[in-house]
Amino acid sequence: MGPKSLWAWVYFFGGQAMSRIVCFADGFNVYHALLGAPKYAKYKWLSYARLVKCFVLPKDEIIEILHFTALATWSPAKVARHKIYIAALQSTGVKIVHGEFKRKD
Repeated sequence: MGPKSLWAWVYFFGGQAMSRIVCFADGFNVYHALLGAPKYAKYKWLSYARLVKCFVLPKDEIIEILHFTALATWSPAKVARHKIYIAALQSTGVKIVHGEFKRKD
């Protein structure tokens, strides 16, 4: 997947003339899109706050940035790294929405 397919997973919604912005990021799909394109893998620790600011005008107000994610509970090492990334996102004002992976039958 290249950058165009990556952007298919990041959605921006705004009010009139994009003056009030809310960003919804699907962490699972963004991560795997970046991982699947070796030249973009370096962006796995992407700052959504900085990214959104690249696409809004100075007069615009970023209301909220939501990062939807789930922890890979079967791998303690992955969970530890993921929690560090979540803390980094939260330190920039990103709100984390936790989900769960579907259990295999």
